[in-house]
Amino acid sequence: MGSRSWQITTMMVIFFEIFFLLTDGARDASFGVNYNVTWGRDRILFFKRGLEVQLSLDHLSGSGFASKAYFGSGLFQMKIKLPDKDSSGVVTAFYVLTITLNAFVNYFLQKGYPKRPMQVVVSLWDGSAWATDGGQTKANWSNEPFKARFQDFNIDGCPSTPTASNMDCYSSRYWWNHKNYLQLDQRQLKAYEDARKAYMNYDYCTDRARDASFDENYNVTWGRDRILFFKRGHEVQLSLDHLSGSGFASKAYFGSGLFQMKIKLPDKDSAGVVTAFYVLTKTLNNNKLKHDVPIRVLKKNRLKGIGYPKRAMQVVVSLWDGSDWATDGGQSKANWSNEPFQAHFQDFNIDGCPSIPTVPNKDCYSSRYWWNRKNYRQLNQRQLKAYEDARKVYMNYDYCTDRGRYPIPHPECTE
Repeated sequence: MGSRSWQITTMMVIFFEIFFLLTDGARDASFGVNYNVTWGRDRILFFKRGLEVQLSLDHLSGSGFASKAYFGSGLFQMKIKLPDKDSSGVVTAFYVLTITLNAFVNYFLQKGYPKRPMQVVVSLWDGSAWATDGGQTKANWSNEPFKARFQDFNIDGCPSTPTASNMDCYSSRYWWNHKNYLQLDQRQLKAYEDARKAYMNYDYCTDRARDASFDENYNVTWGRDRILFFKRGHEVQLSLDHLSGSGFASKAYFGSGLFQMKIKLPDKDSAGVVTAFYVLTKTLNNNKLKHDVPIRVLKKNRLKGIGYPKRAMQVVVSLWDGSDWATDGGQSKANWSNEPFQAHFQDFNIDGCPSIPTVPNKDCYSSRYWWNRKNYRQLNQRQLKAYEDARKVYMNYDYCTDRGRYPIPHPECTE
């Protein structure tokens, strides 16, 4: 994975497309003009009055930096010299980060992106668990420290802010938004393909086996002091005691998609304790607890007012006290002598169509997404059996049958 030569890595981010190319750089800016150190400060060295930066990685920590400003569009480039030792499992990353999407932009083309302000991020870190041969080839720490060097810190971009997109960034006043830059020409396309063949050892777009880490798709929403992270964010523990529970939710909203998670329920007598995994909209809160099988099926029936989902959905997970109603209609309370109750969660992948709460993305209902195709409109026999078995074994409460709390059932409960 190493290379002793400098490579000029460029990201041109425009309103219509994102692409990666190799090009000649203009006069170099020094590091401090556009960038700040974000982590691993003691593993970063500066040379040539800030015109060259070295990131280091050892078995304890890596290092990284990011742009001071956010941008709506622009040209982001950097000369990168990869570690010159055997660096299997070591990730040298140069990408843009938005509030809702963390994307290695130099790996793919995507129409319509970006919609939110972006920050340029650079880092050197340990990806032994997945980066080389699907995690089979680990970082060889006898070669530590691994060192990568960076030059050319120019940014030619349209400034924006994380909270409010600058729509002017998509106008033709910026040269990268002109018609002749809406797609790669033949020379650029060949350089793009050659670069991928020569330097690209991993593409997250084709990695179907890797579980996403928690912070790629989720944020803590409450009870932060009752949440623990394990396996570098690939496992999360929520805790509940008599004072408070805890929970988290997806960073983004979705119009449709596949939302799944591995859940290990509390191993003590947990009567009255609710472990919830569901999707939430502005007007509808439907529990869809999944244990690697479907547990609730909502059939669309607009005549009965069941047009679900009509609005953008957020994935929500929580552990909380439902003593008043959850078990035996509230007869069995939580036994606080067993506190804290702890539930574990893994597999934070989300395969969904992004949307926003105020304006639903109608494209989310199209057949371009596999879950909207005809063969997924109902459960097959195997899924139906798993669904029925799971409800019998794991389901202690169903809001559709709770007439005490809901004298008038929700529309979907009449199906």
